[in-house]
Amino acid sequence: MSSISFDLSGKIDRETVAALSALKNIADSLKIPFFIVGATARDFLLKHCYGVDPPRMTRDIDLAVKVADWKQFGKLTEALKDTRKFTADRREQQRFRYDNVLIDIVPFGPISDRNGKISWPPEHEIFMKMTGFQEAYQCSVTVRLHSDPELDVKIPTLPGLALRSC
Repeated sequence: MSSISFDLSGKIDRETVAALSALKNIADSLKIPFFIVGATARDFLLKHCYGVDPPRMTRDIDLAVKVADWKQFGKLTEALKDTRKFTADRREQQRFRYDNVLIDIVPFGPISDRNGKISWPPEHEIFMKMTGFQEAYQCSVTVRLHSDPELDVKIPTLPGLALRSC
């Protein structure tokens, strides 16, 4: 059992919990660690952990998955599509839909080049700077989104969010 920093059970909407639960089951089966990043992580921390209303609530979920290469990332995305619950976006390869929940999934970790960037296949013309993701993941906290069944996920700390905003 992991150490829970915050228990958000009952505070997160059912659709989000269902989407994250399904995704976590697949990622865990493939031994792919991930954490929630971006505005969703900010909203969870500020609103539900510290009682501070964020400037705007977001409706999509940003996830960062730690993978070795594009082959491992592809295994995850194919497993998501195989469930027929996740639909891939035809225009944005990082975007998936689970019912009414939009999820953007970006890879970090060993997949990044020596400058901390990734380039999306197949053309490798779209680049993303992944600097700070590894550090934010290492210092992330575990939050419980649902208690029965248990759904525990990682989110960055407030300094981890700030690191990614630089």
